Amino acid sequence: MGYNIFDILDKLIILEKKAIKMYRQIAKAKDVSPSLKTVALVLAKEEEKHIESYNVLMENLKDKELDEIDFDIYDKVSSLLNEFQNRIVMPEASDVKSLLSFALELESQNLALLIDIQGRMVKYKDDVEKASYKVLEYLLEDEKKHIDNLKIFVA
Repeated sequence: MGYNIFDILDKLIILEKKAIKMYRQIAKAKDVSPSLKTVALVLAKEEEKHIESYNVLMENLKDKELDEIDFDIYDKVSSLLNEFQNRIVMPEASDVKSLLSFALELESQNLALLIDIQGRMVKYKDDVEKASYKVLEYLLEDEKKHIDNLKIFVA
C-alpha cells in the first residue's frame, strides 16, 4: 500500500503539536506577563483547531477512494515537512507584539510549505482534480484566513 493524503496530514499534525507545545511552554514561563501568557494560550488553541480540522478531513475522507502519492513525491514532501519541523524553535518573545510577529512568520512559512507541497503533487493537468490536491487547497485557504487574522493584531 502506497502513500496518500492521510500520510501528509499525519505529518502536518506533528507540526501543529510541536507548535502547541512551544506556545504552552511560553505560557508556563515563570516571568511571563499575563497578556503574553494569554496570547500564547490563544495561539496554542488556534493550532489545536488546525488539528481538529485535519482530523475532520481525515474522517470525511476515510471511506473515499484516495489517490496514491508517488513515492518520490512523498519522499520529498516528507523531507520538507521534517526540515520545517526542525526549524520550529522557541522564540525570544518578551512581549505580545514579538510573539504575534513570530506566529505570523511561522504561519507564513507554513503557508509557503503547503503551497510547495501542493505544487509537487501536480505532474499532469488532471492532478488538480485529485482528492490530495483539493485537501491541500482547503488547507491553504484555512491557513490564509489564520494569517489574515494574525495580521490584524500585528499591524
